[in-house]
Amino acid sequence: MKTLICVFLLLQTVNMIHCQDASKLYRSDKNRVYYIEHEQFHDWFQALTACARMKMNLLTLETREKSDDVNSLVLKTFGKSIPLWVGAYAVGPTHQFTWITNGNPFVYSFWNPNQPDFAGKQEFCAHIGWGKEMQWNDHQCSYKCGFVCEYPNKQSELGDLERNRKYSGLSFQINNLH
Repeated sequence: MKTLICVFLLLQTVNMIHCQDASKLYRSDKNRVYYIEHEQFHDWFQALTACARMKMNLLTLETREKSDDVNSLVLKTFGKSIPLWVGAYAVGPTHQFTWITNGNPFVYSFWNPNQPDFAGKQEFCAHIGWGKEMQWNDHQCSYKCGFVCEYPNKQSELGDLERNRKYSGLSFQINNLH
């Protein structure tokens, strides 16, 4: 009985945490959904882990359109620019910034002037929210700030497949009525 009570309390706690997380989901003008943690600060690795626990990824910004969409969402929602970790880190001897989700180097960037600067040879992680325009900055990965997560593309594709399967089944049922 004690075990059952403990399990029940644990499930209630997990359920409450899940509800709190849902309040931090925001829909952008482009109809994309992002999880934005702006109240509790995390280092880059903690942010990466927090996103993974929610079956999400730290944000990848490979296009200007997506960057503008996220920047607009943050500025409209919070009324100001705030530093938020994204899924970018510098690798290799040339310190090429790369996206953690796919390993691709940057083809688009919105760095603040003179960034990345790898200050003190210690800044290897990237965040948005530098200055009024939400530009990018490199920082020590141990720096604590908010973060942005997004759903993986595969999850969206699976959702589309599931919808298509349902509609196909419905179409099959309607066609069999004749």
